[in-house]
Amino acid sequence: MEKTKLELSWEVFHVISTILARFIKIRKECGISMSELYVLAYIKQFGKQNLGGEKLVLRADITQLLGDVFNYKPKRVTSEVTKLRNKRCIKEHTLEADEKRAIYGTDTGQMRSVIILEKGYEKIDDFTIRINQVYLDLTGPLLSAAFGQDEKLIRSIAEWLLIEKKEREALT
Repeated sequence: MEKTKLELSWEVFHVISTILARFIKIRKECGISMSELYVLAYIKQFGKQNLGGEKLVLRADITQLLGDVFNYKPKRVTSEVTKLRNKRCIKEHTLEADEKRAIYGTDTGQMRSVIILEKGYEKIDDFTIRINQVYLDLTGPLLSAAFGQDEKLIRSIAEWLLIEKKEREALT
């Protein structure tokens, strides 16, 4: 019995390759790795506010996060944190006991934290704008070309993008 070999159509291969190449270009233009961007976005999304209104997370949480998502060992995490600090996207901070109690409800355990700085927010915004442009490009001419294909995968991606576009337009 002959086993059917799974293959991608040229159109699907072209779309995936084009999108991947654009993501790589965007990452380079932003001057930040995906793991660094992931850390910044994590702090922005899940960070706790200190008394000065800055968003922070415990340094141990960054080690856990990059270990879980990127399979980084603690030494590599330290390197990533150092890069972000050198780019002035974050600063490291040691919490005082009363400060930790106010933020986390306890004054024990890990006291080292990482605070996102304005440049970190700017990196996230720059990346977001560029990725949004890819989205707009996909829902423009590339989308109409995709509907001309018989490929189920392209059609389902195109339909999903149209739904997303309509929902975004409804919000604005």
